[in-house]
Amino acid sequence: MLTEFANSCAQKGRVFANSRGGRFDYAKRFRAAVEAAELTDFKFHDLRHSAATYLAREGASEQQLRAIGGWKSGVVGRYVHIAAEDARGILQRMNERILPTNRN
Repeated sequence: MLTEFANSCAQKGRVFANSRGGRFDYAKRFRAAVEAAELTDFKFHDLRHSAATYLAREGASEQQLRAIGGWKSGVVGRYVHIAAEDARGILQRMNERILPTNRN
């Protein structure tokens, strides 16, 4: 999807382009944001993993994640697994609320 977006724009195949259509230099701004948030060992590429995790938690299928992120390998299954673990906890909390074990 990102490739399609980049190719559909007058950005010379770039998803993020500067005002002249050239390469957008995000590094300085990104470093400043990471420092302001007091994060350690956080790289720009980590945003891709975070986005995939959030999408999976919102119910994105493996095929949707592949289309959005462009993954070709089985790495996308990692995000679906995380979402499944989250779902298990949600279901457990729902069951505890509906079927409380301690009835007074």
